[in-house]
Amino acid sequence: MEVALGEGYVARVTFLDYGFFVPLNAASSDAVIYGKAFWKLDSAAEKRHFAEDAGEDVSDIEFDEDEDYAPHVIALGVKIKK
Repeated sequence: MEVALGEGYVARVTFLDYGFFVPLNAASSDAVIYGKAFWKLDSAAEKRHFAEDAGEDVSDIEFDEDEDYAPHVIALGVKIKK
């Protein structure tokens, strides 16, 4: 799951131990997320994995340290607001 944070930032949200999932029809909904937020450097392997999950072509993905430092959240719970 990705969440827009404002100022052009998008946080990648993963779910602790894949314990739950968010419905795909929740796109563009507001959400309250309970968990741990942090910045980290995404590896090329992680970028490929995320792109494959999104159905994107992974053949041209390269690792660039300056561009791949991004916000992440490990969610313990998510509430989708109506």
